[in-house]
Amino acid sequence: MSIPVHSDLPGMFRPAPKLSAVPKQPTAKNRETFPIEVDAPRTEPRTGDLTVTYPLLGGGFLAAPCPSWCTTDHSDDAEHGINPGDLLHQGDELALPFTLADGSTISVLAVRIEQYPYAHDGDSDRVHAALVPSADDGESTGYLSAAELQAEISRVSGHLQALRHLAEELAEARVEEHTAYFTSLGETPEGRWGSLTRDDVATMPIWYLLKVFRATIEEVDSPDRTIVEHLLAHPDGTHTVKLDRRLTQIMREQSTRALLANRLQAARVQR
Repeated sequence: MSIPVHSDLPGMFRPAPKLSAVPKQPTAKNRETFPIEVDAPRTEPRTGDLTVTYPLLGGGFLAAPCPSWCTTDHSDDAEHGINPGDLLHQGDELALPFTLADGSTISVLAVRIEQYPYAHDGDSDRVHAALVPSADDGESTGYLSAAELQAEISRVSGHLQALRHLAEELAEARVEEHTAYFTSLGETPEGRWGSLTRDDVATMPIWYLLKVFRATIEEVDSPDRTIVEHLLAHPDGTHTVKLDRRLTQIMREQSTRALLANRLQAARVQR
């Protein structure tokens, strides 16, 4: 989605022309970030061939190779026996967990690679993806090929983009709410921004944060390799954000948000 540039946005935050090459970017220590949580690293696929011998429940034995992507423990089947059609190879499950308001957790979009090599049920004997959209019923969408899984990924990507749009709408709605709120507050130095939360500072449009904090941006040059990121609070309630001119547009915004969040936190500690 193309986000319009607000008229109050300082020039240093406006998108720069596309470059023919990507310059080497500086790094800044101790910059506050808002990380995305990810699942623990998945089990590495086994390397090398493995053949497991299973007793058959009807008599005899089955010596079957286990594919490298399979992480299933077949020891129970190898000890107690199986029917050939029930032999199942599975890779690690990849799922998206959510914690609900009552503290319980659910997982959605659970998917893993599977194969029933000796089954005769549709395409289950071929390597496939088993996708379980909802934890409510545990039902999978069937035996998906790589192309079919890619189609599902495209649909999920579209939904993710819609969620991003919704998050932007929510941030704008919070701006509208906050604007109506602070008009009833006094013009004290903290009157307009003291009611913000750290989440507000992390998500509200940068032009609005600069307006509420009455902050101006000043580009500075560093005499050494240190990246300058500093905020000055003035007695009249205004602020000056000093940023190294070498910072990229994204790094400027991240630094400004972090500095304003720290200012908010410091003011509350002093109360």
